[in-house]
Amino acid sequence: MKYFVWLSIVLLTTLLWIFPVSAWCDEYLSEGRLSASAQASAQSAWRHFLTKRTVVYYQSEANLEKLNRKLKLRRSAGFLGLFAVKESGSITEGLERKIDQIFENAQSLLDMHNCKSKIKIMVHADQNEIDQAYSNLASQYDLSYVHTDRIAFYFHKLKTVYISLETATEGVLAHEMAHAIIDHYFIIRPPSKIAEMMAQYVDKHLERN
Repeated sequence: MKYFVWLSIVLLTTLLWIFPVSAWCDEYLSEGRLSASAQASAQSAWRHFLTKRTVVYYQSEANLEKLNRKLKLRRSAGFLGLFAVKESGSITEGLERKIDQIFENAQSLLDMHNCKSKIKIMVHADQNEIDQAYSNLASQYDLSYVHTDRIAFYFHKLKTVYISLETATEGVLAHEMAHAIIDHYFIIRPPSKIAEMMAQYVDKHLERN
């Protein structure tokens, strides 16, 4: 018995000499710091602001300014559109009015007004980022029901619209918002082809609303 205990102590001492505990701790902590740093970096890359209907995520002030220029509410967008076209206040305040008005117009065109959830909008810089976002989601979820025109898309499970500044217009945004509105309106979501036809209707008739 004493021989066994002695042998165990010698073996443990040898292992500690070859692989010091401090080295294990340093390596572990280093990995933890890198992981936390990577997570913080990823989170800091995206900023956001709230509107009545959405949460808008963007990567820089320059991208936000570009989105503001891209989204235009014309006078044909209804009575409230007369005021929405006037640029006043901060960029986020202006975008808040525009985005919520586009959402309201899409609801009116569809005559579907029960969407209570806030929809997330991820504003990507270009088509490459849209493709990457789609690929990342496709590796985790079934995207077979998502329409194939990927200049922008809506993913119901995450309640998120993905748009690119290269192709962003009020029509494109209304189209994807329509998918969100349709998916929240029905207890059982309609077939993707039917939902796509309804979303295209919103896109084409947005200015007449």
